[in-house]
Amino acid sequence: MEQRLKDLQALQESLAEHQGEVDYLTSAAEQVFQKAPPDISQKYHIEIDGIMARWKRLGSTLTDSSQRIQELMAKLMQFENDVKTLKKWMADVDVFLNEEWPALGDSEALEKQLEQCTALGNDIHTIQPSVNGINEVGLYLKKEAEPPFAIHIQKELDELNAQWGNVCKQAYAKKSALKGGLDKTMALRKEMQEMQEWINQAEEDYLERDFTYKTPEELRKAVEELKRAQEEVHSKELKVKLLTESVNSFIGKAPPTAHDALRLELDVLTANYQRLCSRLDGKCKTLEEVWACWCELLSYLEQENAFLDQLEQKLEETDNLQGGTKELQEALDSLAVLLRHPEDNRNQIRELAQTLMDGGVLDELIQHKLDLFNTRWEELMARATLRQKELEKNIQEAQENDKLLQQIQHALANTDRHLTSYLSDHIDAQQIPQEAQKIQTELSDHEASLVDMKKKMEDKEPSQKLVGQLEQTQKMLADVWTKFRLFQKPANFDSRLAECERVLLGVKSQVGLLDIRSVEQDVVQSQLEQCMKLYKILSEVKGEVETVIKTGRQVVQRQQTEQPREMDDRVTALKLLYNDLGSQVTESKLELEKSLKLSRKLRKELNGLTEWLAATDAELTRRSAVEGMPSDLESEVAWAQSIHGEIERHQPQLQAVVDLAEALKAVLRGNGGLVDDKVSLLHCNWIAVTSRAEEWLNLLLDYQQQMQKLDEQIKEVNGWIDGAEVKMDEIDTQGPDDSVLKVLRAELELTKGKMEEVRSLAHELMSTRGENCQAQVGPRVEQLDSRFDTISQRITSGLTAASSRELEQYHKEVKVWLELLEEEAREGENLKEEDFQEDKNCEEGAVNDLLLKGENLQKRAPGPDKREQIKLKHNQLNSKYITVK
Repeated sequence: MEQRLKDLQALQESLAEHQGEVDYLTSAAEQVFQKAPPDISQKYHIEIDGIMARWKRLGSTLTDSSQRIQELMAKLMQFENDVKTLKKWMADVDVFLNEEWPALGDSEALEKQLEQCTALGNDIHTIQPSVNGINEVGLYLKKEAEPPFAIHIQKELDELNAQWGNVCKQAYAKKSALKGGLDKTMALRKEMQEMQEWINQAEEDYLERDFTYKTPEELRKAVEELKRAQEEVHSKELKVKLLTESVNSFIGKAPPTAHDALRLELDVLTANYQRLCSRLDGKCKTLEEVWACWCELLSYLEQENAFLDQLEQKLEETDNLQGGTKELQEALDSLAVLLRHPEDNRNQIRELAQTLMDGGVLDELIQHKLDLFNTRWEELMARATLRQKELEKNIQEAQENDKLLQQIQHALANTDRHLTSYLSDHIDAQQIPQEAQKIQTELSDHEASLVDMKKKMEDKEPSQKLVGQLEQTQKMLADVWTKFRLFQKPANFDSRLAECERVLLGVKSQVGLLDIRSVEQDVVQSQLEQCMKLYKILSEVKGEVETVIKTGRQVVQRQQTEQPREMDDRVTALKLLYNDLGSQVTESKLELEKSLKLSRKLRKELNGLTEWLAATDAELTRRSAVEGMPSDLESEVAWAQSIHGEIERHQPQLQAVVDLAEALKAVLRGNGGLVDDKVSLLHCNWIAVTSRAEEWLNLLLDYQQQMQKLDEQIKEVNGWIDGAEVKMDEIDTQGPDDSVLKVLRAELELTKGKMEEVRSLAHELMSTRGENCQAQVGPRVEQLDSRFDTISQRITSGLTAASSRELEQYHKEVKVWLELLEEEAREGENLKEEDFQEDKNCEEGAVNDLLLKGENLQKRAPGPDKREQIKLKHNQLNSKYITVK
């Protein structure tokens, strides 16, 4: 390209050297053109112009080519410099990218290289536009270069772009790898640090703390705590394993020089974890053995205490033992068996307790339990020996008492058989008095023997069996005494008592029918009659009941019955039943009479109110059935108000019904719902009818107010129309008055709004209040609309008063035309027909306009004098014009 530039410059110099010759040729040609003939001059002139054009084109081409080569050379030099600079930068970057990785555990080195990669990424983003510029320049040079050099440029561009892409890819890859390595390193180190902290805490909590056990609960909690700790520690084994695999996998992907830091931390962590597991397992096993020894000691203590409980129970059972000779002998034998208990368990307890106390475990508690156990053992053994001697003595005494009790029981059994036979045959003491005296003497002797035996037993504590036998004998004696007293009782007393009970129970079964369950008069009357029947029965049986009660008290007092308490209860129950039935029947009689009276009065009041409500409801239905509003509004309002007054007058009657209902409910007690139903129904009817009456009255009053409002509005508008018509009539007769007309127009605008209100209210009434309202309101509103439209038209079209200037102008024009017409009239004899025809149309139009103007001014004249002047002028002009025509 430099050679070509030199060649072009040489051609430019050569061209400059021949410029003088060209200038000479041009001047010589000009001289020839001046002297030569025109046709020859024209021919050479064309040739010279062609030569000069080629000369100029050659000079321009050389200049352009020289400038083009210079520009391409500058771009090529810039391209080569940029490529060289970029390659040098990429070589430096390649050295950085191929540097050795820092250790994975060295977070600071990883962060430093990551920062360098980040800066490199920023440099890549900054240099990318320069790379794009190099490619653009290279493509431009390739396009302008010859094929061999274009191939060279393209090859250099391809190499440069490939190297640039590789650098970018490596830079981003290294940044990503460093970031991932740093994150993973931080995460793994954090996990290992957390795990190490947990191991340290576990050692502090479970291994380095001194444990002292003063209670079994503390020992048990310590065992459970160590077991939980053991489970927790072993549960971390999987986490340690996963952490180890993660670290090994991570460092396996990194260069060998980056392994040592993380691997060292991992080895320390796993060693500490294994040491924690081993120490904790050993301590847990030791504590479990201590706990097992304690449990075994408790088991032996429980067994021996169970034996002592059994011995103590046996001692309690034999204390004041109640029984015969056989029972006492059995108790003595069972106590002897317990006293032969072996000593093996006591020896085992002493050995286990000594072992635990030598280890300092629960020593105070174990010593306390041993002391309690030994003390109890010695105490119970001493009591057992003493009880064994007491049982042997009691056996001998029991054998002596059995014989006497058996003899008395045999005699009582014979007497009981005789009394049972007499009672079954309905034989009493009055029939065989000697036998009765004999039996009474024998029973008294037996009773004295038993009392004597009981006195002898007071100094000693008898056995339960002996006491039982004595009580059994006394019970047999009491039973025989009871039968003896029954033997003394009159024979027909039970039947008379049963008959009285039957009669009273019959009355009692019918008393429930007297409960008031209805408010109907016939039902209550029937219940009252039944009540009177029961009252009569009680009166008839009163004497017999009193006699039976008196006799029964004597039987109980003399103990002439097997079950005196039951007999006393029956007599008392008979008395109470009679009194209760008498009270119930009397009370029911009073309540039924009161209920009957209240029912009659309530029924009367209910019927009266119900009939009035039905009549009022029917009348309301008839009156409100008319479509729309009634034609005679005043009478309808008066009727509705009268109904309102009747409602207020009947209000005390309704309250009287409520008061009667409450009184009747008090009598009915739990059956007040019967009254509530009737009163509730009456209340519903009352509310329905009074509500309808109130609604009908309110509707009528509302309609009346609307009609009154409409009347007032129509009256107001009609009043204004009347006043406006008077004022407009005055204007028509006296002439226009601008001030009055202005006021009327302002009032008209206000009245239009009132007319809209009238129309709106009238439309609402006619559309909602029916045909009667339409017949009343429609004609009045139509009439008002007609009057308002008429007066509106008059006010709107009313003429304003003519100004003095208009009047003066009119008088001037009339004067001119009168003079003209007067002149025409004088000259009319000399005018020909064709002259007249020429000015006729023009004159007629002007005069007619002036006549119309006069008529208008007559209406608008401000006063009668001026109106009369205008009228006079108008008539003069009209008559003169007619004359001229």
